[in-house]
Amino acid sequence: MKNKLEYHIPLIITAIMALAIKIPCFFMPMCYSEAQVYTDKIFALQNSGLAVVFASDGSVQLPDLFSVIAALFARFVSQDNVFLHTFSLIFAVLSVITAYKFGKFFFSIYGGVISAALMTVQNVFLAQTGLVLPQMALNFLVLTALYCYFREKFAWCSLLLSLAVLIDILGFLTSIFILSAYYKEKSNREWKLSTNIALCLPVAIWFIYQFLSVNICGTLSIRGFDFDVNNLLNILNFTFVEQFRFVLTVALLTSALIIKFSKDTDFYAGDILKTAGIYFGFILVLGSLFKADESFNLLLVSILAIMTGCSISVLNINFRYKYLITCGLIIVFAVDTFSEEKYTDAYLSYKDKIETDKKTVSILTDKLQGGEVIFCDKYFKMFLEHSSLGYLSHSYELLQNHKITTSFSDVSDRTTAIQTNFCELDNFASEDFKNICKIKKNGYEANILKK
Repeated sequence: MKNKLEYHIPLIITAIMALAIKIPCFFMPMCYSEAQVYTDKIFALQNSGLAVVFASDGSVQLPDLFSVIAALFARFVSQDNVFLHTFSLIFAVLSVITAYKFGKFFFSIYGGVISAALMTVQNVFLAQTGLVLPQMALNFLVLTALYCYFREKFAWCSLLLSLAVLIDILGFLTSIFILSAYYKEKSNREWKLSTNIALCLPVAIWFIYQFLSVNICGTLSIRGFDFDVNNLLNILNFTFVEQFRFVLTVALLTSALIIKFSKDTDFYAGDILKTAGIYFGFILVLGSLFKADESFNLLLVSILAIMTGCSISVLNINFRYKYLITCGLIIVFAVDTFSEEKYTDAYLSYKDKIETDKKTVSILTDKLQGGEVIFCDKYFKMFLEHSSLGYLSHSYELLQNHKITTSFSDVSDRTTAIQTNFCELDNFASEDFKNICKIKKNGYEANILKK
């Protein structure tokens, strides 16, 4: 089959749409999630050097690999928002390429195109693309490791998982799954000592990493365990219901049923889907053990999109009808992307919060009179203390004469306070505070109050 341009139309459309949406975001300041990671880890590493990784006083916990790489980039290349966001974009592009190669190699060129297109158009994928956060890097490493495992490129699989375990516990869980899957199918494989060592290596690296973390920093470098039925329900809701993914689920189940009763189904392709589905359930259930935010589901959403794309590609219909189904799904997800107004980094609406916060900082610094205490939440505190986050410009020097606090016990009679959707305190209702400015956009607002 020739690699004609028409075969790639859905992927081209989604790639253009994704870039049109995200390129303007590269020029924006860091969002609140980026600020927390950036100031806690990357900023410390950038300014203090890699020696802070092994700080004996325990003030800085062992940072994840992504923070180290991002800190090196910020220190030796640029700490400008545009460059840092572009740096993170690389992992999103690599994830799309992996989804394409996965579908194309194991199914067909249609499987590659549809899988990559459906993954790219997901709201959480678009939101995470270009953010200075480790989720997209982890997404790329795990997806590519799975691809290498299915292709029996075990050395590459081991290398990718060894990197993944140094970013997040999802890398460790994936290593356990692949190791178990390999030994389950071991009777069908030629026994090789090198392969066994390679697949055990990521697990060993994770335990070594935790040993160093406990002995140097005094704590484990993992998410906190907090099993709760609500955690599982939230993950299920976000994965299958939120962001219109119930449509994706229906498409997957319908295609799977048709494939199940089709006599033309390739056995190997069906086996790949079955193993991927088992891994999907494995991560879904174990994910409920951790205090994970919505962006944790990026990997689950990516796998769901790839499985759906591959299932649609196997249907015994003309490829134009397959693409028609895909374009219909793309339209549904495009509508969702621009209709959601939730201010987390799993939704593209975080842009409105950034724009509102940036304007708030600008108005605040223009209204300061000197010697005031600025009361705000922890995110605004970061915005006002670190000019590298992109919120401060000419007024940065002015802020050096003010105390910025998150505790009302530290405030004085000359206080300027910032109230947002994320900072609701009874103290703001006091008659002592006067609202001098309200900045609002699409349901998110910030108020500047003066005492």
